[in-house]
Amino acid sequence: MQNYDVIIVGGGPTGVALGIELGLNNINTLILEKHMTPLLSPRAQSLNARSMEFFMRWGLAEDLKEKQLLPPDFPVRGIWCSKLNGKTYAMSSSNEQLNDDISPQRGVRIPLWLTEEVLRKRLNDFPTVTFLKQQAVVDVRFEKNNVLVTAKNNLNETKEFQANYVVACDGANSITRKKIDIEFEVLAPPQRVINIMFESRELEKLITVDKGFLFYLLESENPGVIGPVDLSRGLWFAQVRENSAAETIDQVDLESLLNNMAGFSFNKKIVQAHFWNMHIQLAKHFSKNNRVFLVGDSAHAFVPTGGFGLNTGLGDVVNLGWKLAAVIKRTANSDLLETYEQERYSVCLNNLKAAQKNADDLMEVRKKYNPSQDPEGFATANAALAKQFAYSLGTTMGYAYFNSALTVLQKEQSTAPMNQFVYQPVVAPGYFLPHCWVEKNKSIYDVLSPTCWTLIISGENIPEQWRERFESFHFVLEILHVHNINYPFKYILIRPDWHVAFVSNELNDNYFSYLKCLVL
Repeated sequence: MQNYDVIIVGGGPTGVALGIELGLNNINTLILEKHMTPLLSPRAQSLNARSMEFFMRWGLAEDLKEKQLLPPDFPVRGIWCSKLNGKTYAMSSSNEQLNDDISPQRGVRIPLWLTEEVLRKRLNDFPTVTFLKQQAVVDVRFEKNNVLVTAKNNLNETKEFQANYVVACDGANSITRKKIDIEFEVLAPPQRVINIMFESRELEKLITVDKGFLFYLLESENPGVIGPVDLSRGLWFAQVRENSAAETIDQVDLESLLNNMAGFSFNKKIVQAHFWNMHIQLAKHFSKNNRVFLVGDSAHAFVPTGGFGLNTGLGDVVNLGWKLAAVIKRTANSDLLETYEQERYSVCLNNLKAAQKNADDLMEVRKKYNPSQDPEGFATANAALAKQFAYSLGTTMGYAYFNSALTVLQKEQSTAPMNQFVYQPVVAPGYFLPHCWVEKNKSIYDVLSPTCWTLIISGENIPEQWRERFESFHFVLEILHVHNINYPFKYILIRPDWHVAFVSNELNDNYFSYLKCLVL
């Protein structure tokens, strides 16, 4: 039986992204994926600016943008309207809050299967990463210091794989999580949703409200959204809450449902449709025995109100990947792995609460205001809600790891959460290092290492008396000299996931004491 350093259960976007992180670190990795090709699904189409910064990290940001199906000038905004031929109440876009001083990237709209294609292609660059398809994992169990994973292929043949560590990236119904007995905490009652992909060449021409990538249809009998996926082939998607007694999707009149949502009848072809039980859940723990870890939907299940799901999962990946690599390469103690749950749990819980508040407030507006009896109140409430959905940069980019053994807080540093609606770049321990331009068209993210710690030295060379001491950490630390930037500290120690660990305006023994605590 071949032994791997890491087995990743699930080859969706988070699983493959983690494979890339481990591949960058030359970690012997196996990814087991039950499907042959990425699934055609309307889920997780919005990648926020922070996720696009991660794609820069993986060398994939431009590749991903080239795969977008909507035209380059297509407005990336949500339209809050009565029907597709009715009244527009509000328009909103998180990109409106972004500029080149905040991030070198903007959020993009792209189908999930194309995101997966871009990520999977990158795996070809890493000889240490093996990707096996049509492998459905059926069991995960501990054996001495290893973890055994059992999978069945498409011929129903069973095979066992062994690893030092296993990471569950196998979704909200994770077999891995169930096998290691980690419970999901239910944060809100489940609700049934129908996901629909359909083709219609005429729908775009019949829409009379403003153009956008997502239409929130506020006066539909069933709350839901419709949006374009690929206008060149007339491909659209819809998500709608559905509370009928139908037991199978065939018992639902999908064409009438879509007509009701749109506000008119139109020609269409249903490409696929399925029920989806929408949950808001959070795993009680993100790891077991410091050997099996939960990432993405296996650790947290979101409602699709605000685009938090996949973006949160990619944050998990970047947090865990470098820690696993450091422990496997024996440049860090295994205690480092305990910081994964310490750091990510509170971030995930905060994002879940934000998504749930969006969902609750959306339903509350429908209950409180009748558009025919109080059109002004209905319009005002939905305009405010549109901003709440879109303006979440404080949550998506301003999160920080304060309660962590890796974070050396400054004296009297505030640990209050950032305002949900506004991102204010902060150079302080715990925060993701804010973007700055190190030269024309080159961001700090273009030069930071994704595999090593980085000591940023601003405006001067390292004093000679400290050079030799820092060079003794050359196997885990890179020194980056930058000039003409607006960071408020001369010395900033950056983790491999690009969060700030330590800042000061002078070098002292504290830096070395800190590094020695991390390195074996």
